[in-house]
Amino acid sequence: MVGLVYCDYIANLIKMHLAQYDAQSLLYAVGPIKSDLSANGAYVSPTKNIPVTDINGNKYVITVRELPNEHEGEEDGSDD
Repeated sequence: MVGLVYCDYIANLIKMHLAQYDAQSLLYAVGPIKSDLSANGAYVSPTKNIPVTDINGNKYVITVRELPNEHEGEEDGSDD
């Protein structure tokens, strides 16, 4: 059974908090969330990228992607 992947949700939380909690005003811009699409616009993966620019013009990208499940086949996947 394939579980849900929450890349959209996590990326939205990150973007919202970056814009809201930049107390030192070191960020110039937090760009729109970009999906992982092929050249023709087809869906590739749930990966999301958030472009960020600081006040000095340096550019960054924050990537949210699903990692392989190391506990696949186990009952609950907990690290107890």
